[in-house]
Amino acid sequence: MGDSYVKYNGINDLEPRLESLARADGALGATQSYRNYAQAGFSLASGGFGLIPPQVDMAIRANPDIKFVVFSGGGNDVLLGDQTCLIDGSSMRSSCTMVATKAIQAAKGMLDKLKAAGVAEIVQFFYPHAPAGGAELSDWAIPMYKQQCESASTEGFRCHFVDSRALFEGKTGMFQSDGIHPSSKGADMLAELLYTTMKDNCIAQPASSGCCTP
Repeated sequence: MGDSYVKYNGINDLEPRLESLARADGALGATQSYRNYAQAGFSLASGGFGLIPPQVDMAIRANPDIKFVVFSGGGNDVLLGDQTCLIDGSSMRSSCTMVATKAIQAAKGMLDKLKAAGVAEIVQFFYPHAPAGGAELSDWAIPMYKQQCESASTEGFRCHFVDSRALFEGKTGMFQSDGIHPSSKGADMLAELLYTTMKDNCIAQPASSGCCTP
């Protein structure tokens, strides 16, 4: 679920990369796939072409027994909303922190609904510092996204927050020319980071892994 960091142009999409890693590892069969509800340009609470939270309802309708979700969101709340929040000083501007706060609250609503639906594992990831800007507000918001995700965890529900900033930092060729979206190289590395999180936490792994039920 999410925005263009999950589903963009069919070339740098996250879903097929995760599927490829999972198939190679035996976590997915040759004809199996993950359901993808993400839409480019969608936001968590404001500013986008549509909203991410209703993707939860779509996923539950399609599979009431859903157990595992990967999602991201919040970037378009700024990029397609208040672009003044991309520049320095955004973390001191109440209009910008309000945009971020509404997005964080919307993400909490998603977590609550997924937990109530019986989902067991969430991998929530957040964006790297993109050349287009927004790093200051992102740095302000990430600790709250992370705390919210991790504090939602219970014995039967775990939320794993993945911060992708360090993965991209200081590396060349990680972004497309728009300065927002990952390049093929960046998308490959992001998928590997997320799948490593899945493996390390025994999420959606094959029985042969010895750590869990697929």
